[in-house]
Amino acid sequence: MTELEWRELYNRQLRYAARMPGYRREETPFLVRYVSLHGDKGYVLWSNLATSHDAFRLIQNEATYFHGLGQPFEWKLFDYDQPGHLGHILKRLGFSPSEPETVMVVDWRTVPASQGTARHAREITDDAGIRDLMGLEEAVWSRPFGGLESKLRRDQECVPQNLVIYGVYDGDSLVSGAWMYLEPGSLFASLWGGATLPAYRGQGCYTALLHARGRRASLEGHPFLTVDASAMSRAILEKWGFICLGTATGYQSQE
Repeated sequence: MTELEWRELYNRQLRYAARMPGYRREETPFLVRYVSLHGDKGYVLWSNLATSHDAFRLIQNEATYFHGLGQPFEWKLFDYDQPGHLGHILKRLGFSPSEPETVMVVDWRTVPASQGTARHAREITDDAGIRDLMGLEEAVWSRPFGGLESKLRRDQECVPQNLVIYGVYDGDSLVSGAWMYLEPGSLFASLWGGATLPAYRGQGCYTALLHARGRRASLEGHPFLTVDASAMSRAILEKWGFICLGTATGYQSQE
């Protein structure tokens, strides 16, 4: 596929028509919002405000709508979204931008098999494994992940067919971990996490996690992988054939 074809498919399946377990999809003439059913933050994942003469007012309306629900939300803005000054409007209205991430995709069926690494990834299916994964995340990023732990536990219980978690162990100690969602109603699986303890970096942990998820996703009928990549991950992913569709920035509403 060309980059344009990739982008059109991604926008249609993972933004406009996404089926997010635990969220209610609501569509207006200018955007699609996802309202959490479990007290998590909501999202605006797709918008086309180019045909509106008052994007400022429409964004204000969304802020008022989510505020009325008592729910913070994130407006996920892609660098090709229109109008081009949407980020400026969001900031004027008090939204706080996160660090931009590179949206990358690959058809896993085109990726050559790994020649093997010194590390092996295995699936995590129990509460103890999730607890270890959150401990790993907190050790790597030096911040709590209580909200994420609750979400993973809930999703593993309610939609186990969509969530797959993997870890790399040294003996009984988890040293690297990641997860993915098999996005319902789409050809995509989205990759998340990828934290590795500093002492174990450069030993093939990330590659082991990537290939374990890629193989599983393809077997489950989701041959296209996508990830919002940091600068650190991007170089590794490009080596395996991932291409860049653009950058995405999450704009967080005021509490």
